[in-house]
Amino acid sequence: MTKRLALPTTTQDVVVGSPRFQEAQFKIVGTAPYVSSNFTAVGAPEKGVLDSPHEAADGWYGIPAVLFRKAMIVACRVAGFRMTKAKVAVFVEADGLAKLDGEPLVRFTKGKPHSVERFLKYGGGRVSMGAQERWNAGWEAVVRVRFDADLFALVDVANLMLRAGMQVGLGAGRPDPTGGPGMGWGLFEICK
Repeated sequence: MTKRLALPTTTQDVVVGSPRFQEAQFKIVGTAPYVSSNFTAVGAPEKGVLDSPHEAADGWYGIPAVLFRKAMIVACRVAGFRMTKAKVAVFVEADGLAKLDGEPLVRFTKGKPHSVERFLKYGGGRVSMGAQERWNAGWEAVVRVRFDADLFALVDVANLMLRAGMQVGLGAGRPDPTGGPGMGWGLFEICK
């Protein structure tokens, strides 16, 4: 015979507060080159291969917004904070969309790309000669971060952005890539 537990006869209201999102804006300057993680096989543009830089419909270049978000999430690991909280609480606002695939972009406010050819590794360890767009150190952007103020204080978000720029990096050759030591590219600092 199974025993049944008696449930309490009183009820209790459960109240979940609405999220308190805030936005922070950071002007950043590259302390190392930024290299686009897109690439074009050398000699392949005429065959329809996508160009390397992330270009918006109206002609400006940008960095995929998701790269900043990923870097801030990885920075949580560096700081000993649960990454799962950042995944639902930190978002990067786009300045526009890439013309080829609609990817959200953060606009470069300073710096010009130049093409660099080098051997690139991709899928399954294959290597191919490819061209990537590179912005020299000194590139700039303004990054707008929307965050849940119930989970992060403004100083927390600023420190995540600082760690993302000093320890994680963005794009190809960043210090924290999958499967290698990286080249130290894609690093940045927050301007005061």
